[in-house]
Amino acid sequence: MGWEEALRESAHLFPMDKKVFQPEELAIAYHIYNLHFGTMKIDVGCGACRRDIITAVKKLAQKYVK
Repeated sequence: MGWEEALRESAHLFPMDKKVFQPEELAIAYHIYNLHFGTMKIDVGCGACRRDIITAVKKLAQKYVK
């Protein structure tokens, strides 16, 4: 499954106004981020890191899923 398909299936989990994410949603966000950017980032509990990942996935969702 490519990042576009993964994003299409879970874009509803990442609206721009959402502030709180469950662990399963974070795992999906990291998965999509890693597929898109070709990285191997993992969730280490850093709030700033999580925010960067979530923001990037939200922007991808806005741009590619309509």
